[in-house]
Amino acid sequence: MIFYFLYSWLFCAVFFHIAWGITDKKKNVTSVDALWAFAIAFLSCVHAYNADGDLSRRILVSACISFWGFRLAFHIWRDRVLKGVEDSRYGQFRKNWGTKARRNFWFVFQIQALTVVAFAAALWPSFVSKESFGSWLDFLGIFIWAISISGEALADRQLKEFKSKKTGKTMQSGLWKYSRHPNYFFEWIHWFAYICWAWGSGWEALACLGPLLMLWLLTKVSGIPGTEEQSLRSRGDEYRDYQRRTSAFIPWVPRKGGSS
Repeated sequence: MIFYFLYSWLFCAVFFHIAWGITDKKKNVTSVDALWAFAIAFLSCVHAYNADGDLSRRILVSACISFWGFRLAFHIWRDRVLKGVEDSRYGQFRKNWGTKARRNFWFVFQIQALTVVAFAAALWPSFVSKESFGSWLDFLGIFIWAISISGEALADRQLKEFKSKKTGKTMQSGLWKYSRHPNYFFEWIHWFAYICWAWGSGWEALACLGPLLMLWLLTKVSGIPGTEEQSLRSRGDEYRDYQRRTSAFIPWVPRKGGSS
């Protein structure tokens, strides 16, 4: 199995190297996020095909991760990539890195390749589980998956509609009234479904890698920190007031005071 995952990493490393080469010529790496979601879905389906667990479980889990990956990739592609302008976070990196930007972005792409392998590996326990599908944990997984995907899609749609209306700088209604990053929160919750589907496989600890890694990435690395920094630069005091009143991650009742 070690060699299998090494081959998976090699495939992803080559894929993201080629992607880096193409985007480097355009001086626009925004598409890496869409490619990341697509690659997780694709590699997970390869895992499902090569595994020997319960067939119905493999079909369900591969269908769920595919829907998640393709929905997210399409959303990012339509909302960011098609604009033809580099995402502000990456644009700031390019500015800060200066002459080292080309090299540093190569490392960014290769780190993406590693996380693709890690997230796909978190689904491996579901694919090798011999347990027949139909336990209460299986249905709990379906419930978690449905709620999280619906919540993330709703948050994305609310933000898209807000931007299209151009009625202000900061989205503060709908799900965004209770969390500054509800899309990230539901993205994190989504990965708990695969723990439910992996139960009884003997590899439950590996399945836990999904939510743990996603939480770390969203709260400490590429999610909230970069988004918040960019929002403060572009929105100033309005966003600082929003920060003061609104939970950063887990949806919660907003604190009183300031504009609503």
